[in-house]
Amino acid sequence: MFKADRVFWERNDLTGRTEWFFLSREGVMGPFDSETFARRSLDEFKERCVLAGNNSNRTSDFGGAFELVRDEVGLTIRKKEPEKVG
Repeated sequence: MFKADRVFWERNDLTGRTEWFFLSREGVMGPFDSETFARRSLDEFKERCVLAGNNSNRTSDFGGAFELVRDEVGLTIRKKEPEKVG
């Protein structure tokens, strides 16, 4: 079995700039200004997933209900608030 590369780039049609992204189960994360920053962000994301209890066997303390938030220190994983009904 092979491991696919999660980091990729696309050219922004509006700006003409190259933008970098990474793939996760939660979706596409980015854009990042460089491949290096995208890879660092992916590594940080994986570390924070482990700390949050979301591990590689697709189970988590959050039951998969977490979100990635970009803040002043970088990427933060936090538990999603339950949706209010009625």
